[in-house]
Amino acid sequence: MEIHFSDPTAIPLPPQSIRILTLAASRHADGRRVKVLIELTPFQQRPSGEIRITNALGETLAEISLIEMIEPRQELTLHLRGDREQSPLQLEAAIYYLLEPDAAAQGEPAAWQKPSPLHQKQILF
Repeated sequence: MEIHFSDPTAIPLPPQSIRILTLAASRHADGRRVKVLIELTPFQQRPSGEIRITNALGETLAEISLIEMIEPRQELTLHLRGDREQSPLQLEAAIYYLLEPDAAAQGEPAAWQKPSPLHQKQILF
């Protein structure tokens, strides 16, 4: 028995061609959690990303970093902090590829660098 987690007919794209296809959010009945769906184009190399929920004042109510995603489709539950009753809220997502640590830095710990996003998307909910 074979199990396929991704569409075998999808053609994986190089890093510069990766895009966010779907970004959706729905609040749970308790008002404290938000179900988030993000779907990317199929990829050759695993991308990283960030997802953030903000209120009308631009205050961050929830955020998560996704490091080297394995699958193009991710369903997540984010827990809201602060004043959760505000509406509308904004969901923002950005995808990028981490840059290798700078090996030339002498005497300082190497740090992964986050470049400018390859693609971003925002929705109100």
